[in-house]
Amino acid sequence: MSDMKMEIVNAIEEGEYVCLYWSGSGTHTGGGMGIAPTGRSISCRGTTWLRVVDGVIVEGWDFWNQGQLMATLTAPAEATA
Repeated sequence: MSDMKMEIVNAIEEGEYVCLYWSGSGTHTGGGMGIAPTGRSISCRGTTWLRVVDGVIVEGWDFWNQGQLMATLTAPAEATA
């Protein structure tokens, strides 16, 4: 996704933990995960939870709907028109 855009919608910090609510969008222009480029516009939202120690990210977890993204990329062309 050469035109990928990511936006932090909200961020919360408490102690060594940071939680980011984000959105991303772009055009599927490159192959990956066994899927050839589709040229389709995609968007998703998710949450990233981080633990930061002395200014360094030492752990992180991402939560987003990868299934929805895969369904969008693999749906027949007439289903996304």
